[in-house]
Amino acid sequence: MADLGTADEVDDSSLDDLLAEADGGTADADHATLMAKARQGTLTTGERASLEGLSTSDEGFTSGTLILYQDSKARKDIASRRRYLDKLLTEPSNGYNPVFLSERAQVAILEADYDEALDRASKAEQHWQRLPSSQVFNRKAQIYAAKAKAWQGKFYQTEDLDALRHAISSWQKYQEHVKRKSRTDLAKQADAQIAKLNDIKRRLE
Repeated sequence: MADLGTADEVDDSSLDDLLAEADGGTADADHATLMAKARQGTLTTGERASLEGLSTSDEGFTSGTLILYQDSKARKDIASRRRYLDKLLTEPSNGYNPVFLSERAQVAILEADYDEALDRASKAEQHWQRLPSSQVFNRKAQIYAAKAKAWQGKFYQTEDLDALRHAISSWQKYQEHVKRKSRTDLAKQADAQIAKLNDIKRRLE
């Protein structure tokens, strides 16, 4: 896979917050225990099977599928991440959730499906106001990074100069965002991508 940087890996607790929300404000004790294991990618086969058995009509569907998603993310199982997110996004109440949408964009980037990534990241950006204030900075950083990486990936696939220009402007938007919180570590990652892409642009124009 092309080098698209790692700037979307921002610490984020929004999946835990979503679990609590799905459980009515506070995570159910059993769900909290399973989520702690899921963050380590250590759910047992039996635990996964039990959660997999939940249907969309079951009260614990969103919570259970969210735990399965976290487990697959920790295990770096991209196909399972996509499958669980797609299940979550079929629920009308989840379809405009910027957390699920931005996570889906990240999965699409890992699968080099850059049009899908742009679509999901753009929708996440449209609905960022649904985020609690504590999550806005980190999640918007992930959304902006996803758009930048998707445009960059499209350029590498197609050598289209418009995609290159979009990639540069998207990284600049990401850079401006992270600088507001003095995240120089993240800004440096953006610097590296912008410099590389501007050098390519100069050689092609």
